[in-house]
Amino acid sequence: MGEKLELKLKSPVGAEPAGYPWPLPVYDKHHDAAHEIIETIR
Repeated sequence: MGEKLELKLKSPVGAEPAGYPWPLPVYDKHHDAAHEIIETIR
């Protein structure tokens, strides 16, 4: 198996970065990690 990668979103205001596994997982048909990232950015 390959190396586990992490997508890290750094905060422009200095908060702790948010880390997500890469490639992004799909939890079910209606919810996935991409949705979480969009909500974090909002």
